This record gives sequence, C-alpha cells and structure tokens, in this order.
Amino acid sequence: MTAHAAAILAAFWFFGTEIPQPAFQVDSVALEKGTFNIRIFEGATGSGDLPSLTSISSFAQAGAGDQGGWEEDPEAQATRIQKAYNLKSVAIIGSGSITLEKGDRGPAYVKLHIPNKVDLSLEFTVTDPSARKFLIEVFEQNEDVRSNILSTEVGLPKATYTIFGFKDLRNNPYFVALQIGEWTVIPAGPVRRIGPDVQPPKLIHRVEPEFPIKAREARVEGTVVLEAQTDIYGRVLSVKVLKSIPLLDQAAIDAVRQWVYEPMLVNGNPQGVVFTVTVRFTLENEKPKPAKERIPPVPDKGPVRAIGQIKPPALRKQVKPVYPE
Repeated sequence: MTAHAAAILAAFWFFGTEIPQPAFQVDSVALEKGTFNIRIFEGATGSGDLPSLTSISSFAQAGAGDQGGWEEDPEAQATRIQKAYNLKSVAIIGSGSITLEKGDRGPAYVKLHIPNKVDLSLEFTVTDPSARKFLIEVFEQNEDVRSNILSTEVGLPKATYTIFGFKDLRNNPYFVALQIGEWTVIPAGPVRRIGPDVQPPKLIHRVEPEFPIKAREARVEGTVVLEAQTDIYGRVLSVKVLKSIPLLDQAAIDAVRQWVYEPMLVNGNPQGVVFTVTVRFTLENEKPKPAKERIPPVPDKGPVRAIGQIKPPALRKQVKPVYPE
C-alpha cells in the first residue's frame, strides 16, 4: 500500500436516523453488470468508553477497485479500522459479494446473524449507474421488530473503496468495507414516448404501494399520476410526479420504481419508453395493521431465521451422533 493509497480521501458523519432518499434522475446509461465486494467487521470498545448517539464515522480509501480484488487483506483492514477509531479490537466476521445485472438496481441483500448478539440486513440499491452511486440501508431484526439503523447514499469513484461504520441498538460497533469490483454500463438507448401509434409496455412485475401511516391517519386518499421512463431492459429508470398528493407521492414513486415491464422492441432493437402511470390509494377496507404485519417481507434470497410466524422445518431424517472416545 503506497502512501497515496493510505491517504484518507474524505471524512464525514452518518447519523443513525433515516434520511430522505435522493431524487432519481433520467440516466443516459443502464447498468449491464455491477459487482460489490463486501467485508463485515465487528469492533470492541474499552469498558470505560461512553455510549454514542451517532453512528461511527466513515471514510473513502484509495485502492485498486477496478481490478476486481481487494488490495488489502482482511487483517490489514481490521488494523486500519482499529487505529482509525481507537478501538480495543476489530475482527472480520463475514465477507462475500453481490452482483446486479441487466438493468437491475436492487435492492440486493446481505444478511448477517451473530449468535446471541444481533441479526443484521444490509440492503444496496443503485441510484445512479453512471456515477457509481447507491443507497445503503442497515436493518436490525429483533423478534417481530425490524429497525432501520442506517440509511445513506454512497458514491464510489474508480479505484476507491469505502469503510463505514454503525452501531446496533445495543451500542455495539460494526464496520463494512465496500468495494466495487466489476462495473459495466451501456447506453440506455433511444427513448420513445407513448402516443396514439405506440402502445404502453406490458407490466410483468408489480409491487403494490404501501399506504403511508400519516396519510391514513389524516384520511387522505386519491390518485397519484406519474411519468415513468424505462430502460432497454424494461426496468424503471426515472419517475416524475405529474399529479401530486403530497402525503402519497413518495409511496407511489417507491412502488413504481420497482416495477418491471416487457422490453419494447423496435425493428428488433430494445428501446426505452416514456409513459404515464396512475397509482390509486383508497381508504376503503384500509385498516391500521398490527406492528408485526407492517414488517417488510423477508427477501426471497438467502436463509432466514425461524422466528415469529416462520416455523422451523420438519425433521425427516435424523442421524444420531457417535459419542467421541
């Protein structure tokens, strides 16, 4: 590691409260393939350290991000974290990678279970493929309660990685080293606007909007009208509000951005398309749900814990252990 590579490029604080998500813009490129390399570390503080109300600071680090592998080994990164944050010790507890392809922006999930300590879920959503920006959210699961303990947007220029930290609800520090491995983008292609001679694309994946609690309490309902643009893969690139209902706009945007349409082909070539989408919110039969029913659905990828309404699988075959001599 050179002196230049060891220099801290930026420093800032992440507060452990949810922040507004950035506005999405129309992209000139689509993500063909993006790979995130991830390492997760657990820190230990001294017995006399005072608890902090904020998450731990984060910094970007020069590195060899575009080479697909880590420049530093895990032990070197752990030592760097320990010195940077004056901790008693730091140890790596997990590593892996996630890949998004063909216009997929996520969210992609990384789940972490530490026995007798914490269950964490890290979620990554690409917000700007051309600028290599993405939203990172960290959730902690305690029985039927899923708490958001970090939400922030991160940008990783070429040849850099970032190390950011946060604390769980018990004030235990954790750190994530994040590096972009492969990152390939392609032109988003020409865009065609829906008109009399152009039919809207077929919707093949729909996510229902979640009725905001504040809107329900205020008895607000109605229809939000949006303008959506898809990329060559049929994924929604951008959303613009045409007819606004302030308490409902964000819920409509969040839902439509996850919709996927059948790609539009013109002379055999895929094209993006701009069209109008309406999202209806009605209070009819809309009743406040118990807290445990408002928990976001369990991701369909990766193992889950058998807690709450998730029952353990039935044992069909058992092999008795041989008692060691």
